[in-house]
Amino acid sequence: MLDCVSVIWQNSSGTYRRNEALSLCGVNDAMRSWRQRLSRWGGHRRMLRWIFSKLQQRQIDSYLLKLRAMDADEIGNVVALAAHMRNKFLDETGIDLLDPYAATAVDPDCVIKLSKTADYFQKKGMIGRINAAGIMVWIHTLRATINPDIRMTVRAMWGELSRGFPYVQDGARFFKDITGDTLDLSDAGRYPDGLTPQPK
Repeated sequence: MLDCVSVIWQNSSGTYRRNEALSLCGVNDAMRSWRQRLSRWGGHRRMLRWIFSKLQQRQIDSYLLKLRAMDADEIGNVVALAAHMRNKFLDETGIDLLDPYAATAVDPDCVIKLSKTADYFQKKGMIGRINAAGIMVWIHTLRATINPDIRMTVRAMWGELSRGFPYVQDGARFFKDITGDTLDLSDAGRYPDGLTPQPK
């Protein structure tokens, strides 16, 4: 059985044999080493996905806990603001967050963009944090399309948000009183596609 080969090199002065021989066994070892590295990298990617999934689950659990502690009229404020943010995003990008699966298909980075916007608002005092709360509704909603592990929790989030649907107009008046801005409530009180509180 042949266990090594010599490599022939050609140059201008003729043919010569390279001094080193390449061991087929050595080539196989190198290939096996690369396969192991790729396998380990695959393992790291799986671990990173698992870590991000757990982090997202903790964040949605925390958000849901806060919603459950709120009265329906308080949730109406969040729903009003979330509707306004969705309509503003639709006007600016043409992407409708009420169809979250299509939204992430059209722009896979839209979760990242919304997260950056939420981070920006959180640095802007009380009104900024209120705005961020409205955006977080859509961040969690979009994450459910990418991470199926949190989908049922996001459905539960929408179940809690629905307690505020009858108070959306009151929420809009509240924000007009404190900011002077008129909220766009188009389609407020509608569930995102595929995320009704109970599967159909």
